[in-house]
Amino acid sequence: MGLRAGPILLLLLWLLPGAHGDVLPSECGHSKEAGRIVGGQDTQEERWPWQVGLWLASVGHICGGSLIHPRWVLTAAHCFLRSEDPRLYRVKVGGLTPSLSEPHSTLVTVKRLLVHSSYRGATTSGDIALMELEFPLQASQFSPVCLPGPQTPLAIGSLCWVTGWGSTQERALASVLQEVAVPLLDSNACELMYHLGEPSLAGQRLIQDDMICAGSV
Repeated sequence: MGLRAGPILLLLLWLLPGAHGDVLPSECGHSKEAGRIVGGQDTQEERWPWQVGLWLASVGHICGGSLIHPRWVLTAAHCFLRSEDPRLYRVKVGGLTPSLSEPHSTLVTVKRLLVHSSYRGATTSGDIALMELEFPLQASQFSPVCLPGPQTPLAIGSLCWVTGWGSTQERALASVLQEVAVPLLDSNACELMYHLGEPSLAGQRLIQDDMICAGSV
């Protein structure tokens, strides 16, 4: 069973009024060329031009994120458990590996962090955050990801792409950006599957209303 649960992105339009107003729907979601997270595979360069890496001083690569605007990155609140000081973070734009020495990549300083105020841990709501970059990126450096509108239906069984440098096997992080297509699952069914064989989780609600669940069973 390979499941993924995470924050849904529909509230973003309310969190960032006007911040993405100059990014038209026709300008987002385009790879620059046509064309393992567990079960995934190495991706091709520039296939996911909105994918970025987050770096923390003295730690290194800690998380992935998505460019949604020339100056804004969408990521997860759990990436900032160590610190919410924006001066300690950098955003790496471009490239396929977590390495800072990779050609065709840019390291950008962070001006501000906005971490959802309700986030309290892995099984709580609000695992979402925004990073404001110190300066806007040039159009040649990125392509923003498309965001669903508040009323966009997310049908069970729809295929979604997951990308990142997550573990490709037990305790081993990927050295190259990974991609995998996974179907959306019913949240209630997903909740039941997470509790299978885990009596210590009895009575706990793991899949919150602002999360989606996807994966293979």
